[in-house]
Amino acid sequence: MALRGLRLHPSLRVVLVGSCVLLLGLVLVSFLRREKRLLVRETKVVAVTDTVVETSPNSSSSSLLFLPCAKTVSKERKQRNVLSHLANQLKRELGQTECRLIELQKRLGEQDSGRVASSGGWCYQDSRADSLEHKFDASLADALSALFRDQHVGSLGEGPGMYKRHLLQMGLVRSYHAYDGAPFIEESSKGEVTFLDLTVPQYDLPIFDWILCLEVAEHIPPQFEDIFLDNIVRHARKGVVLSWAKLMQEGLEHVNNKNAEDVIKLLREKGFEVDTEASFALKKVSTFFWFQENVNVYRRIQTFDESEA
Repeated sequence: MALRGLRLHPSLRVVLVGSCVLLLGLVLVSFLRREKRLLVRETKVVAVTDTVVETSPNSSSSSLLFLPCAKTVSKERKQRNVLSHLANQLKRELGQTECRLIELQKRLGEQDSGRVASSGGWCYQDSRADSLEHKFDASLADALSALFRDQHVGSLGEGPGMYKRHLLQMGLVRSYHAYDGAPFIEESSKGEVTFLDLTVPQYDLPIFDWILCLEVAEHIPPQFEDIFLDNIVRHARKGVVLSWAKLMQEGLEHVNNKNAEDVIKLLREKGFEVDTEASFALKKVSTFFWFQENVNVYRRIQTFDESEA
């Protein structure tokens, strides 16, 4: 964690970390409880009405009361979305605090103080467009523009907004929304990219035809991998373009590299199948070796449920 090794009084460090974790924990516990109740209620829906309905006395089943389920479910989803937004905001504040503490560590002479927050998001300097860590593949961007023609696109882990600017300038996509988990991304991108922490469940985003996620997954700590994948597929009506760094591929704070076969299996479990032909077309035009080897196009094979987003 980024706070490790901080030269502050231990009690102060415990209070700081404990307070952040406690607040976030309370939010997530409430979120999960509400989600569980929502699922139970949806499976018990027998009638949807604006008034209370009672079974007929002549019915073979016992008398049951059914509340206005549609309204109840709608309320639960609104509360779910509020909790999701709150969790995201807390993660942003926690990440910014961690990045500030990293800077303090450096000033105190700590040599290996890190450059990212505990969620994997890059701190301010590395999240800037002029950072040497960001590489823009114009050839791949052109091919993506053609693939996404007339589609609504959401980019998760966009970085400073290079792909957003390029695809919008090409004028082929219907819309393009960019998100990234770097704690200071809204400042470093001058508002072009919106903060979104992919290590907490994200809801109430726009529904996109396609989700783009390039070289992000390897930065997500393994314990958050399933949440990360759910965030991607939950908002993809038609498909996902995903590039996941392979094993032994070096990079800034790579903590979760995977072989292509394992990535394909994970996406299949989420209801997506790799489109070999479309994937090869993107690999062929890419400039950088990591896209030539890692990028794949996945198309949804399971029915899309908008209520889950």
